[in-house]
Amino acid sequence: MKKALLTLGLIAVGTAAIAPAGIGFRARAAEPKTADIWIVAGQSNAAGYSQLNQTVYGGSGTYRTKLTSEDGRNASGYSNVVYYGLTEVRATAELPKPQRTNVVMGQGAWGDRIGPELGMANVLSETHTSDNPAVIVKYAVGGTYLGDFGGAGKQTEDYGNWASPTMTKKATEADKMLHANNGLLYSRLLDTLEASCADLKTRGFTPSIKGYIWMQGEADAVTSELANAYEENLTDFINDLRKDVAVRAEDAEAVNRPFVVGKINSTGWFGGNIATVRAAEDKVANALNDVFTVDTDTYKIHDGSTLVGSDDWHFNASDMYDLGKRFATAAISNMSKYTYYVTAAAGGAVEEKTVRSNGEAVKIHVTPARGKLVDKITLNGVELPASVYADGVITLTPEESHGSSSNINVTFRDREKQSISVKTGFGGTIERKPSGSTVYEGETLTVTPKPSYGYVVDTVTLNGVPMTEADGKYSAVLGAGNYVLEVTFKEKAAVPPPSVEQPEEEGFPAWGIALIAVGGVLVLAGAGSGVFFGLKKAKKGSKTEADEEQPQDKQD
Repeated sequence: MKKALLTLGLIAVGTAAIAPAGIGFRARAAEPKTADIWIVAGQSNAAGYSQLNQTVYGGSGTYRTKLTSEDGRNASGYSNVVYYGLTEVRATAELPKPQRTNVVMGQGAWGDRIGPELGMANVLSETHTSDNPAVIVKYAVGGTYLGDFGGAGKQTEDYGNWASPTMTKKATEADKMLHANNGLLYSRLLDTLEASCADLKTRGFTPSIKGYIWMQGEADAVTSELANAYEENLTDFINDLRKDVAVRAEDAEAVNRPFVVGKINSTGWFGGNIATVRAAEDKVANALNDVFTVDTDTYKIHDGSTLVGSDDWHFNASDMYDLGKRFATAAISNMSKYTYYVTAAAGGAVEEKTVRSNGEAVKIHVTPARGKLVDKITLNGVELPASVYADGVITLTPEESHGSSSNINVTFRDREKQSISVKTGFGGTIERKPSGSTVYEGETLTVTPKPSYGYVVDTVTLNGVPMTEADGKYSAVLGAGNYVLEVTFKEKAAVPPPSVEQPEEEGFPAWGIALIAVGGVLVLAGAGSGVFFGLKKAKKGSKTEADEEQPQDKQD
């Protein structure tokens, strides 16, 4: 026991002896460095078949010269944008280790070609430094398929296809024949990513997946079978890739990062099912969280009978450079510090399904179904206070505790039912919203009276209180309790006919005449006098009404 105590004492003394010399002189831990990774994959327009030495369409000089003049870094390299890329690796060849370099012209399928990486670097360079570089990891092979499980296409035999695990599982369950190279491109993309991440770590960087760029589908547009299956296959591919990248890159946030799909171009010679594949790409983007499309039809591969692209299938280098910019912009603009995925249970709907914020408050509009109220709002399974919801809007201020991606769920409950009875008087009908005998607190009752001919609206009351009228409609916001709606009509007030003066004709009064039959003889009757006149027109100097009233001598 004493020996042990002595030893402790020596340690304590030794520590005390050296402590003063160590205070204030310990080396500060190096600041963590992050490398932001964008993954590029697909077939030839991802690999890069756009020719640099081609003459500029509609101009002079080459695209190499044009792109160099636009930004000198296109020729000298982007010092803050790193590239790990492999293209056109045959299935029979061993997968090489991707080499770290800076993005520069000539990283397409061959040294005189470019893919989207060059334009992406131009955009990404604006927000990155050598200590926080942007990184493009690319694996792409021209002419390759997503859904060619059996190897009907020659490229599957030569290079493999992009079938993901879920796609392969479904194909197996459907008794489809699988080529030996089925899924090879998918696995090689993940291997390329893992090797790139390992190299970054040896250099002191923590890899962070920021987005995905997918430019593929031209090959699947060749047959109707592959085109019709593209929507389901692409959905499975995206879901699988996100999960597998999260594992390989050791970055859980990879499952939520923006996935940008370049829609295949309508003017390329890709077969007769281009529209089907393009529609599938849009449907997948609408169905999955954080999936977006970029429409490449801004650029022309063919303009009528004129070739604009590098060849019949690929964009010219200037358009490819611009497309790369658009890919990067789409990925960055849909990436934020906080992302909220919003769902609504039965009984209502939410307007915003995905909401992003860099710290500012987010707003989510909620519409309960008729007869429903918002019941609970949960964030990652934890109920939020009722104060976050008012007037149909959820307002939430992001916090670090929420994490970079969160799930918000809204549930609903039944409102208390109320009744409404309707009394409608004689002289018309009504239209009302809502109809039926059940109403709910908070609803707006709207009544549109429809008077019959000769009637007008008299009163419109709700529980004896007149309703507010505007443009012939009567409305009121319902509170608690039951209601009696009463609508009455009344006859229109008689309106005397307008006085119309008529010119007198000679021998006739100005107040009008009528033709009547008396004893089989047609005579004229003065309207209003009851005096009959003969049809023969009176001459000047003939007897007047007053004369007729005087006694006359009897003539023989």
